[in-house]
Amino acid sequence: MSARTSPLGSGVAVALSSSFYGFYAHSAFMGALHDAGIFPEQIAGTSAGAFTAAMCGTGLKGRELEEFTVMPGLVRSFMDWGAPFRLPGVLTSFYSSGILSGNNAVKYLRKRLDGARIENFQSPRVQICVTNLTKRESRLITEGDAAEWVIASCSIPGLFCNRIIDGERWCDGGVAVNVPFEHWIDDPSIHTIIIHNIDHIPGTEMVMQWPTISSGFAACHETICKETTELRLRLAREHGKNIIFARTMTAHPKLFPHKQREKLFAAGRATGQEIAAQVVGAIGCETCLPAEVQVCYIDN
Repeated sequence: MSARTSPLGSGVAVALSSSFYGFYAHSAFMGALHDAGIFPEQIAGTSAGAFTAAMCGTGLKGRELEEFTVMPGLVRSFMDWGAPFRLPGVLTSFYSSGILSGNNAVKYLRKRLDGARIENFQSPRVQICVTNLTKRESRLITEGDAAEWVIASCSIPGLFCNRIIDGERWCDGGVAVNVPFEHWIDDPSIHTIIIHNIDHIPGTEMVMQWPTISSGFAACHETICKETTELRLRLAREHGKNIIFARTMTAHPKLFPHKQREKLFAAGRATGQEIAAQVVGAIGCETCLPAEVQVCYIDN
């Protein structure tokens, strides 16, 4: 029996949270699960989590995931020459929905993913969470151009322009759903949901620590995500799902986090290894499944 058909991954789904440059910790987390022979049947992600989910969908596994995230040009692909001209419009609210267009990132990722489409991801199946600003609703995307939808899910309002897809406006899935897993609550094929959430150590955020519009917005968003996630976790448990909540804490990545990457990998890998050990040890003993694992990595 191959690793990809191992019982360790049968009936298991993984949800990956949104987080600034979170694909470093997410990729190492998933790589640790793979190294232990755990290949989930489904993966859903928001923002950086969507990026990692798509990588897994293409068949990347183990350390291949980390290697993908450090490819030359990946971070640079998010930048474009039009940013300085959009900045005044964003700051004054006169024009432009974001500073960065995201177009270069779509082209870069489409090339690296060989034009992959989400519906072709079957091992695992992949869902990408985005926000439809035209209809004011969150959506889970299960088909279409993987690169386009991944960047749409990463398009933080204000930082990135809204993506226009099929005539509608789309942006970061984390606006309302920080980590997508509620669609598995009524799925009888999924008995265990592993949630990997990335949090940042207080005081390391890229916002002022005193009251400002940006710090207030960030605090409000974090509060909303926390409350809604707790409600959905409670609902999942009431439906008999095994919930494994894994939390990785790191210092907030810098705008260009090249020097932080290895530490972010280490943090995600440590969480993944702890989760994998617990899952492997719990086979045949559901009561042994961990409720929560937290690995706190402090950047000294």
